[in-house]
Amino acid sequence: MADAYPAPLSRGEVGWGVLATGGIAHAFTRDLITHGHRVAAVGSRSADSARAFAGRWGIERAHGSYEELVADPDVDIVYVATPHNFHAANATAALESGKHVLVEKAFTVNAAEARAVDELARGKGLLAMEAMWTRFLPHMAYVRSVIERGLVGDIRSLHADHTQLLPADPAHRLNNRALAGGCPLDLGVYPVSFAHDILGDPVEVTGRGTLRDTGTDGGQGAGTVRGAGDRQRHAVPGDGSGTADRRGRDRKPAGRPRAVHRGDGHHGGGPQGHRGVLHR
Repeated sequence: MADAYPAPLSRGEVGWGVLATGGIAHAFTRDLITHGHRVAAVGSRSADSARAFAGRWGIERAHGSYEELVADPDVDIVYVATPHNFHAANATAALESGKHVLVEKAFTVNAAEARAVDELARGKGLLAMEAMWTRFLPHMAYVRSVIERGLVGDIRSLHADHTQLLPADPAHRLNNRALAGGCPLDLGVYPVSFAHDILGDPVEVTGRGTLRDTGTDGGQGAGTVRGAGDRQRHAVPGDGSGTADRRGRDRKPAGRPRAVHRGDGHHGGGPQGHRGVLHR
């Protein structure tokens, strides 16, 4: 399986521009360089921050504004690493400058913004993609392969959970409504994306949770996403859990997991009398 799906290094033909210099921008730039990609430039609202980032990663050009970055002729694609509430504006600026965009999750703060970015990219013949990296993990590709081959039968129920200790500081961006804080956009996208990946497009979404004094959710919540026919799934933003139901769906195979268990007791075992897949 590994030979069939190699991970080749980039030849560095595409020039990447990194928009913003926070922690996630450092992590992504490290991975780009590790895999041979060429990071042509970095942009920040602070020239000092841009220069420091460029020095850390050996990037040739540092821009003291996002406008300068998206106008850089050596940049072919822009990675948007700002807080959620700036994603739509930053992606729009890059697209208007003729650059492809990879936007950190969550893609935008609402569906209207997402549609606007998508329509702009389509109109200009450019790529606009959410950086939902979990969909590309080897074990997720393996799970799709297992489902496609019918090894677990029709998928009728899905449980997705993301539990993580969140900062209590009211000033932290996760607790700041002005920065689109809260669990759903920052962490809840993972179980929601997982459910959508396995079960398909929803037709109805409902949710519940508890708000903090800052007006953002308190990290405890649950959502129900209903699909066509009898399909239903629950996914939880941040600290919580959920389940889902639906009929089977075809997927394309690839990759391998760290651990996969069939619920009939084979290949490591699982809950006896329950057919399904558990992946870690």
